[in-house]
Amino acid sequence: MKIAFIVGKFPALSETFILNQITGMIDLGHEVEIFGDINNKTNIFHPEIQNYNLLNKTFFFQKMPNNWLIRFIKAFYLTVSLFPKNPRAVLKSLNIKKYGRVASSMRLIFALKPFIQEPRDYDIVHCHFGGNGMRAIFLRDAGLISGKLVTVFHGADVTAAVKIYGPNVYDQLLKKGDLFLPISDNWRHEIVKLGAPSKYTIVHRMGVDSLEVSSTKSIKNDVDQIRLVSICRLTEKKGIEYSLKALALLNVGNIDIHYDIIGDGPLRNELVLLSRELGIDDKVKFHGAINKLEVQKFLSHADISVQPSVTASDGDQEGIPVSIMEAMANSLPVISTMHSGIPELITDGETGILVPEREITELSDAMSKLITQPELRTQMGQKARLFILNNYNIETLNRQLESHFNRLIQDKSA
Repeated sequence: MKIAFIVGKFPALSETFILNQITGMIDLGHEVEIFGDINNKTNIFHPEIQNYNLLNKTFFFQKMPNNWLIRFIKAFYLTVSLFPKNPRAVLKSLNIKKYGRVASSMRLIFALKPFIQEPRDYDIVHCHFGGNGMRAIFLRDAGLISGKLVTVFHGADVTAAVKIYGPNVYDQLLKKGDLFLPISDNWRHEIVKLGAPSKYTIVHRMGVDSLEVSSTKSIKNDVDQIRLVSICRLTEKKGIEYSLKALALLNVGNIDIHYDIIGDGPLRNELVLLSRELGIDDKVKFHGAINKLEVQKFLSHADISVQPSVTASDGDQEGIPVSIMEAMANSLPVISTMHSGIPELITDGETGILVPEREITELSDAMSKLITQPELRTQMGQKARLFILNNYNIETLNRQLESHFNRLIQDKSA
């Protein structure tokens, strides 16, 4: 099977779920090519990028400037230069009435570069996030790419995008796409409401390689020191502000608390300043973006994972964070929130503790409970790992994804 992955920025440290699917399809013997926006903001890559020689399988869209005036000027020159090569595709890329915001933002004219010389044929065109599904619909309409079109919906594309651009934002995609794979029951309900055909809308969860890590964590008899860990992009919806405030309320006697925050993002400086203002900067360390192997080291030494997700002011929500799956696979109990699809992953009181969004006191109480009860931590962690092994193992999920692709090809060609 020949599969095209259409993604956002690539490679992206925070999107291991996409990388896991790409490498999984290669491991299953399929030919893969990747299309995305070049990521100039990091030189830190997961080892699989090199191990699978993925950059040689990747084609980048033309870089689109953030400044609107510069973008317009560059789009004008692109239009002039590309029109003689494929006038039909260039004109279609400017059809705002049909393609809405992906055309009005000039995103489509910047997507032409890898395809303009000759069309590319695939069995499956697999898109992560609704906006990339819209890109692919245009490319297929323009005759630049062929194949059954599959779109994965994750979170912001179902929440913030719909809130900002309206419920018709994906009309063309939901009308012409072949298969839709929301990552949670919650998102399936939402995109069916938007118009996705129920028959071709199937929950397909992201997963982790739970066999990479040790199977259990031993009970710490000496609880003089506890390590908390959060792994996430430092954005509003990740809720790290609330875990810092909860930590400041914590009163657990002489227990030495260390809180490792892994990841980077626009709120990093603000959160560093907040930790100082709260007087907990001696307990908190911001490590920035690191690769998968280094993340694993932090998880193996941690006692509790804290992932206090919230709904952002623009409506952006999580899907089901892979960072929570990774913590659970490492036999860590997770403290999180009753947010989006997270309750589909964590059973409150069994595999972790769930609290309402932004409830600092309840978040602090949950920390205190797990910090002072090592047996409970171990019991929850072991149940968490077993749940991931049974439901979120990436090898099993990739074989399921392959089956979805095969059925789609057979069904649609019948």
